[in-house]
Amino acid sequence: MLRSITLIALFCGAFAQDDVFGVFTFPCSQAMVCVDVDKCDQFGVMSPNSVSLTPDEAAFRQPVVPCLKADKSRGVCCRDPNYVDDWPNAIGQDELSQPLPAPSGGSGCPARNRTAMPDKNTKYDETDFDAGAGEFPWQAAVLDNKDKLLCTCFFTENNTCTTTASCVANVKPEDIKIAIGMYDIANPLKVQEVPSGDKKAQISPAKYIAYDPKYNPKTKKRDIAVIHFEKEPDYNYYTLPICLDRPKAIPFFKYDDCVVTGWGKKDNTYHWSDVLLLTEEECEELVPNFDREQESCARADHDVCELMDFGSGFQCRKTGKRNKPGDDIYWLKGVYSAVNTCDPKTQIITYSRIEFEEWFDDALWKDPRKFSKVNRA
Repeated sequence: MLRSITLIALFCGAFAQDDVFGVFTFPCSQAMVCVDVDKCDQFGVMSPNSVSLTPDEAAFRQPVVPCLKADKSRGVCCRDPNYVDDWPNAIGQDELSQPLPAPSGGSGCPARNRTAMPDKNTKYDETDFDAGAGEFPWQAAVLDNKDKLLCTCFFTENNTCTTTASCVANVKPEDIKIAIGMYDIANPLKVQEVPSGDKKAQISPAKYIAYDPKYNPKTKKRDIAVIHFEKEPDYNYYTLPICLDRPKAIPFFKYDDCVVTGWGKKDNTYHWSDVLLLTEEECEELVPNFDREQESCARADHDVCELMDFGSGFQCRKTGKRNKPGDDIYWLKGVYSAVNTCDPKTQIITYSRIEFEEWFDDALWKDPRKFSKVNRA
């Protein structure tokens, strides 16, 4: 009897000591590594540094599985950001001949609204460059206090917008505002007619601006910034945040299912164009000082100088082939930050890639004020 009571006490005590782990452990899957819980971030990804979560972050963190580390102490299974699955290459197939694995989030990610109509009298035409109202619900704009368009940005999680650092490097948060759900740049609050009801754009002052700490204003490398809204937006047909390609499910090069969007100079409504990601070798040949570790490059179907703006997202579907039927969910990998020429015949655009595991998630979810200064050294 005494022995049974002792075992029960030990069993319960294990839970009391550490309710994260309990008493059971499990082997980690191939893409996971057993690490200390403070080395696993809010999204279930390994961090090189200790992670300290706020109570809210801890409450909504990615679920973790307890495991035994090599030294027999307990940890949690955490995704290795450098893990690369050898399928389908291991069986000799072209990596683009099969659908790529979807990043975590699945059906919770918003899709492109291909039924959107540029106006009431025109049917949707995917060969055109005019986007429909609400077609890309993550499309947003950075405006100055006189409603002048400074650049495009992309509505991202936790009430943020992601754009180029060069767009906002010389302004203060109080000098700009973010417009999401906007279609007509000449009339930001114009109500658009959409299938699910009429909604107008939502405009919020900026609260914080966070810059990639490795952004170089001279070379424009790592040209990424995150802007936090002062006001929390409502989600509707026009306003839904794009999902982030943290698992790197979509390649950075040689890929044919990406688009670029923006307002540009042609007219007041926004546009889109298919783009083809080029190979590393092509980018190094065509883009001066190209850095294959920090950038990607692409050739667009339409003139980006005329139709697009810097700050547009590096956004791709996982089907791997443009216009192939799919779920129409796009994943954000970076931002459009440079173009070599405005001659459409030789035009190559450059994307600055987001390093999710470094500063970006901290800027989104923790303290963006840590990244509020541009390093001008």
